[in-house]
Amino acid sequence: MFMMRNPIEDYSPVALSTTSLERGEYHHFSFVITEIEKHLLGYKPQAQLRYLCHLTSDRLILEPQAKANELQAISNIAASLSTSLNRAPFYQITYDNIASLTLVRSLNLASYVKLTLKPSEKDTVEELTFIATPTPQGRIENPSANRSADFVELGNLMLQVDETFIREIQQSRIPVLVYFWAAGCQPCEIFAPTIDNISEQFGDRITIIKVNMDADPSLPMRYGINTIPTVLLFKDGAIVDKIDGAIPAALFTKVLSRHLATATVE
Repeated sequence: MFMMRNPIEDYSPVALSTTSLERGEYHHFSFVITEIEKHLLGYKPQAQLRYLCHLTSDRLILEPQAKANELQAISNIAASLSTSLNRAPFYQITYDNIASLTLVRSLNLASYVKLTLKPSEKDTVEELTFIATPTPQGRIENPSANRSADFVELGNLMLQVDETFIREIQQSRIPVLVYFWAAGCQPCEIFAPTIDNISEQFGDRITIIKVNMDADPSLPMRYGINTIPTVLLFKDGAIVDKIDGAIPAALFTKVLSRHLATATVE
Protein backbone atom coordinates (compact mmCIF):
# COMPACT_ATOMS: atom_id res chain seq x y z
CA MET A 1 0.00 0.00 0.00
CA PHE A 2 1.41 3.37 -1.00
CA MET A 3 1.80 6.11 1.59
CA MET A 4 2.95 8.81 -0.80
CA ARG A 5 2.93 12.46 0.25
CA ASN A 6 2.60 13.56 -3.35
CA PRO A 7 1.12 12.08 -6.54
CA ILE A 8 3.45 9.55 -8.08
CA GLU A 9 3.42 11.58 -11.30
CA ASP A 10 5.48 14.27 -9.54
CA TYR A 11 8.47 11.95 -9.83
CA SER A 12 8.11 11.13 -13.51
CA PRO A 13 11.40 10.06 -15.15
CA VAL A 14 13.72 12.74 -16.47
CA ALA A 15 15.83 11.94 -19.53
CA LEU A 16 19.22 10.37 -18.85
CA SER A 17 22.12 12.49 -20.07
CA THR A 18 25.20 10.40 -19.23
CA THR A 19 24.21 6.83 -20.02
CA SER A 20 21.46 4.74 -21.58
CA LEU A 21 19.21 1.97 -20.33
CA GLU A 22 20.12 -1.65 -20.79
CA ARG A 23 17.95 -4.02 -22.81
CA GLY A 24 14.76 -4.75 -20.87
CA GLU A 25 15.44 -2.02 -18.30
CA TYR A 26 12.65 0.43 -17.41
CA HIS A 27 13.10 4.00 -16.18
CA HIS A 28 10.45 4.63 -13.52
CA PHE A 29 11.22 7.74 -11.44
CA SER A 30 13.66 10.61 -11.01
CA PHE A 31 14.58 12.68 -7.94
CA VAL A 32 17.24 15.18 -7.00
CA ILE A 33 19.32 13.89 -4.09
CA THR A 34 21.72 15.97 -2.01
CA GLU A 35 24.31 14.60 0.39
CA ILE A 36 24.10 15.87 3.95
CA GLU A 37 26.46 16.58 6.84
CA LYS A 38 25.81 16.77 10.57
CA HIS A 39 24.90 20.25 11.79
CA LEU A 40 23.79 21.07 15.37
CA LEU A 41 20.72 18.89 16.14
CA GLY A 42 20.23 17.77 12.61
CA TYR A 43 21.79 17.69 9.18
CA LYS A 44 22.53 20.30 6.56
CA PRO A 45 22.41 19.67 2.80
CA GLN A 46 25.68 20.10 0.93
CA ALA A 47 24.52 21.99 -2.12
CA GLN A 48 27.63 21.19 -4.15
CA LEU A 49 27.02 17.43 -3.70
CA ARG A 50 23.82 17.13 -5.67
CA TYR A 51 22.83 14.37 -8.07
CA LEU A 52 19.99 13.63 -10.43
CA CYS A 53 18.94 10.16 -9.26
CA HIS A 54 17.00 7.80 -11.52
CA LEU A 55 15.16 4.74 -10.21
CA THR A 56 15.05 2.10 -12.92
CA SER A 57 13.88 -1.49 -12.80
CA ASP A 58 17.45 -2.67 -12.13
CA ARG A 59 19.44 0.06 -10.41
CA LEU A 60 19.85 3.60 -9.13
CA ILE A 61 21.66 5.84 -11.60
CA LEU A 62 23.23 8.99 -10.12
CA GLU A 63 24.29 11.82 -12.41
CA PRO A 64 26.45 14.47 -10.68
CA GLN A 65 25.23 18.03 -11.01
CA ALA A 66 28.77 19.28 -10.37
CA LYS A 67 31.99 18.36 -12.16
CA ALA A 68 32.57 14.69 -11.41
CA ASN A 69 36.31 15.03 -10.88
CA GLU A 70 35.68 17.60 -8.15
CA LEU A 71 33.57 15.17 -6.11
CA GLN A 72 36.20 12.55 -5.39
CA ALA A 73 37.67 14.18 -2.28
CA ILE A 74 34.48 15.42 -0.62
CA SER A 75 31.64 13.15 -1.71
CA ASN A 76 30.74 9.97 0.18
CA ILE A 77 28.87 8.74 -2.87
CA ALA A 78 31.84 9.33 -5.17
CA ALA A 79 34.17 7.66 -2.67
CA SER A 80 31.92 4.62 -2.22
CA LEU A 81 30.83 3.93 -5.78
CA SER A 82 32.94 3.25 -8.83
CA THR A 83 32.45 4.66 -12.29
CA SER A 84 34.37 5.54 -15.44
CA LEU A 85 34.73 9.29 -15.03
CA ASN A 86 36.59 9.71 -18.29
CA ARG A 87 33.80 8.20 -20.39
CA ALA A 88 30.56 8.75 -18.49
CA PRO A 89 30.35 10.80 -15.29
CA PHE A 90 27.66 8.82 -13.52
CA TYR A 91 27.41 6.41 -10.61
CA GLN A 92 25.16 3.40 -10.24
CA ILE A 93 23.94 1.06 -7.51
CA THR A 94 22.27 -2.17 -8.55
CA TYR A 95 19.46 -3.25 -6.26
CA ASP A 96 21.15 -6.52 -5.34
CA ASN A 97 23.95 -4.45 -3.74
CA ILE A 98 21.58 -2.56 -1.44
CA ALA A 99 21.15 -4.01 2.05
CA SER A 100 18.47 -1.55 3.18
CA LEU A 101 16.81 1.74 2.34
CA THR A 102 15.29 3.51 5.33
CA LEU A 103 13.87 6.85 6.37
CA VAL A 104 15.61 8.43 9.35
CA ARG A 105 14.60 11.50 11.36
CA SER A 106 17.01 13.83 13.14
CA LEU A 107 16.41 15.49 16.50
CA ASN A 108 14.88 18.50 14.77
CA LEU A 109 12.44 16.09 13.02
CA ALA A 110 13.87 16.58 9.55
CA SER A 111 13.86 13.38 7.52
CA TYR A 112 16.53 11.95 5.24
CA VAL A 113 17.36 8.74 3.39
CA LYS A 114 19.86 6.21 4.72
CA LEU A 115 21.02 3.77 2.05
CA THR A 116 23.09 0.88 3.35
CA LEU A 117 25.21 -1.09 0.89
CA LYS A 118 25.93 -4.77 1.35
CA PRO A 119 29.43 -5.65 2.59
CA SER A 120 32.09 -5.32 -0.06
CA GLU A 121 35.08 -7.57 -0.65
CA LYS A 122 36.81 -5.63 2.12
CA ASP A 123 34.02 -6.64 4.55
CA THR A 124 32.95 -3.06 5.07
CA VAL A 125 29.42 -1.71 5.00
CA GLU A 126 28.93 1.73 3.53
CA GLU A 127 26.07 4.01 4.55
CA LEU A 128 25.08 6.85 2.26
CA THR A 129 22.81 9.59 3.62
CA PHE A 130 21.01 12.21 1.60
CA ILE A 131 17.85 14.27 1.19
CA ALA A 132 15.57 13.61 -1.77
CA THR A 133 13.63 16.40 -3.50
CA PRO A 134 11.58 16.54 -6.73
CA THR A 135 13.24 17.39 -10.02
CA PRO A 136 12.66 20.86 -11.52
CA GLN A 137 10.61 19.14 -14.24
CA GLY A 138 8.16 17.77 -11.68
CA ARG A 139 4.69 19.22 -11.25
CA ILE A 140 5.19 19.90 -7.56
CA GLU A 141 4.82 23.55 -6.51
CA ASN A 142 7.84 23.52 -4.22
CA PRO A 143 10.70 21.63 -5.93
CA SER A 144 12.96 22.09 -2.89
CA ALA A 145 10.54 20.26 -0.57
CA ASN A 146 11.99 17.29 1.30
CA ARG A 147 10.47 14.17 -0.24
CA SER A 148 12.79 11.59 1.28
CA ALA A 149 9.79 9.58 2.50
CA ASP A 150 8.49 9.17 -1.04
CA PHE A 151 11.95 8.20 -2.29
CA VAL A 152 12.17 5.46 0.34
CA GLU A 153 8.64 4.27 -0.44
CA LEU A 154 9.34 3.91 -4.15
CA GLY A 155 12.86 2.60 -3.69
CA ASN A 156 11.73 -0.18 -1.40
CA LEU A 157 9.07 -1.15 -3.91
CA MET A 158 11.90 -1.73 -6.38
CA LEU A 159 13.81 -3.79 -3.83
CA GLN A 160 10.86 -6.05 -3.04
CA VAL A 161 10.83 -7.81 -6.40
CA ASP A 162 10.80 -11.58 -5.92
CA GLU A 163 14.30 -12.78 -6.78
CA THR A 164 12.94 -16.28 -7.40
CA PHE A 165 10.74 -14.84 -10.15
CA ILE A 166 13.67 -13.01 -11.75
CA ARG A 167 15.88 -16.07 -11.54
CA GLU A 168 13.24 -18.31 -13.11
CA ILE A 169 12.94 -15.96 -16.10
CA GLN A 170 16.68 -15.52 -16.56
CA GLN A 171 17.53 -19.22 -16.29
CA SER A 172 14.64 -20.62 -18.32
CA ARG A 173 15.68 -22.54 -21.45
CA ILE A 174 12.23 -22.01 -22.97
CA PRO A 175 10.16 -18.82 -23.46
CA VAL A 176 8.35 -17.49 -20.39
CA LEU A 177 4.91 -15.86 -20.62
CA VAL A 178 4.04 -13.58 -17.68
CA TYR A 179 0.35 -12.72 -17.38
CA PHE A 180 -0.56 -9.69 -15.23
CA TRP A 181 -4.15 -9.64 -13.96
CA ALA A 182 -6.26 -8.46 -11.01
CA ALA A 183 -9.42 -9.60 -9.28
CA GLY A 184 -12.56 -7.76 -10.39
CA CYS A 185 -11.02 -6.85 -13.77
CA GLN A 186 -13.62 -7.74 -16.40
CA PRO A 187 -11.17 -7.78 -19.35
CA CYS A 188 -8.97 -10.12 -17.30
CA GLU A 189 -11.91 -12.48 -16.80
CA ILE A 190 -12.53 -12.44 -20.55
CA PHE A 191 -8.88 -13.08 -21.37
CA ALA A 192 -8.19 -15.75 -18.72
CA PRO A 193 -9.51 -18.69 -20.82
CA THR A 194 -7.13 -17.68 -23.61
CA ILE A 195 -4.17 -18.00 -21.22
CA ASP A 196 -5.42 -21.40 -20.03
CA ASN A 197 -5.80 -22.60 -23.61
CA ILE A 198 -2.24 -21.51 -24.38
CA SER A 199 -1.02 -23.76 -21.59
CA GLU A 200 -2.90 -26.71 -23.05
CA GLN A 201 -1.94 -25.96 -26.64
CA PHE A 202 1.80 -25.39 -26.27
CA GLY A 203 2.50 -27.57 -23.23
CA ASP A 204 6.16 -27.79 -22.26
CA ARG A 205 7.26 -25.41 -25.03
CA ILE A 206 6.47 -22.42 -22.81
CA THR A 207 6.37 -21.51 -19.12
CA ILE A 208 3.38 -19.48 -17.92
CA ILE A 209 3.50 -17.32 -14.79
CA LYS A 210 0.41 -15.49 -13.54
CA VAL A 211 0.94 -12.34 -11.46
CA ASN A 212 -1.86 -10.83 -9.38
CA MET A 213 -1.26 -7.07 -9.50
CA ASP A 214 -2.95 -6.54 -6.12
CA ALA A 215 -0.96 -9.23 -4.35
CA ASP A 216 2.45 -8.21 -5.70
CA PRO A 217 2.68 -4.55 -6.85
CA SER A 218 6.48 -4.65 -7.11
CA LEU A 219 6.57 -6.73 -10.29
CA PRO A 220 4.17 -4.49 -12.26
CA MET A 221 6.20 -1.50 -11.11
CA ARG A 222 9.46 -3.10 -12.23
CA TYR A 223 8.16 -3.82 -15.72
CA GLY A 224 6.15 -0.65 -16.25
CA ILE A 225 2.72 -2.33 -16.31
CA ASN A 226 0.03 0.37 -16.40
CA THR A 227 -2.96 -1.55 -17.82
CA ILE A 228 -4.45 -4.99 -17.33
CA PRO A 229 -4.52 -7.57 -18.60
CA THR A 230 -0.96 -7.39 -19.90
CA VAL A 231 1.26 -10.18 -21.18
CA LEU A 232 5.05 -10.05 -21.29
CA LEU A 233 6.95 -12.66 -23.27
CA PHE A 234 10.56 -13.37 -22.28
CA LYS A 235 13.18 -15.25 -24.27
CA ASP A 236 16.69 -15.74 -22.90
CA GLY A 237 15.78 -13.50 -19.96
CA ALA A 238 14.81 -10.50 -22.10
CA ILE A 239 11.39 -9.12 -23.04
CA VAL A 240 10.65 -9.80 -26.69
CA ASP A 241 6.98 -8.80 -26.78
CA LYS A 242 4.37 -6.96 -24.74
CA ILE A 243 0.63 -7.32 -25.32
CA ASP A 244 -1.77 -4.92 -23.62
CA GLY A 245 -5.45 -5.69 -23.26
CA ALA A 246 -7.70 -8.65 -23.98
CA ILE A 247 -6.93 -9.13 -27.65
CA PRO A 248 -8.79 -11.85 -29.64
CA ALA A 249 -7.65 -15.38 -28.85
CA ALA A 250 -6.81 -16.19 -32.48
CA LEU A 251 -4.55 -13.13 -32.79
CA PHE A 252 -2.84 -13.85 -29.47
CA THR A 253 -2.17 -17.46 -30.48
CA LYS A 254 -0.78 -16.32 -33.83
CA VAL A 255 1.63 -13.86 -32.18
CA LEU A 256 2.78 -16.45 -29.66
CA SER A 257 3.22 -19.13 -32.33
CA ARG A 258 5.53 -16.82 -34.28
CA HIS A 259 7.75 -16.34 -31.26
CA LEU A 260 7.81 -20.03 -30.38
CA ALA A 261 8.74 -20.92 -33.95
CA THR A 262 11.99 -18.96 -33.57
CA ALA A 263 12.78 -20.22 -30.06
CA THR A 264 15.67 -22.62 -29.78
CA VAL A 265 16.55 -24.92 -26.92
CA GLU A 266 20.10 -26.16 -26.48
